[in-house]
Amino acid sequence: MNESGPEKQEAFIPFSEKNQIIKNKLDNLFKNFSGNKRELFNEISSHAIYLQKKYPDCKKYEVFYVLSFSGLSSENGSNYFISEDFPGNDSVELFIDSLITKYKV
Repeated sequence: MNESGPEKQEAFIPFSEKNQIIKNKLDNLFKNFSGNKRELFNEISSHAIYLQKKYPDCKKYEVFYVLSFSGLSSENGSNYFISEDFPGNDSVELFIDSLITKYKV
């Protein structure tokens, strides 16, 4: 508690079922990855930066928060977020699947 009253705890919105599956894949990748986790994290971060540059509205996509190891703030409301993945080769699920294959996890 601070002097102005109780601290407000940020609430999070759950991911859609599809994005929860993608999150579980990413969590399992990290859990079972036997190499340098910092290098893996840097590879994932580079992909997130790429998506930010290509898609100015990327922060409206739930899957971007999955890739960023973040949650969905309830401040924006659940109708604010887009539950679909990015299209084509920019798909976060395809990217994570490629890492799973690459690192044989």
